Amino acid sequence: MPLHFIYIYGTGMAQQNVAREAQRHMLSISKKGIVLNDEVNFA
Repeated sequence: MPLHFIYIYGTGMAQQNVAREAQRHMLSISKKGIVLNDEVNFA
């Protein structure tokens, strides 16, 4: 079974909150979500 990651990038506080909520929802269906806090994480 392949392992898939979903990366979520939010630029402001509201977007970060939505990203964390999306991460919680994905964990509830056994999907891994990674919240990136800034552009440095992309490098």
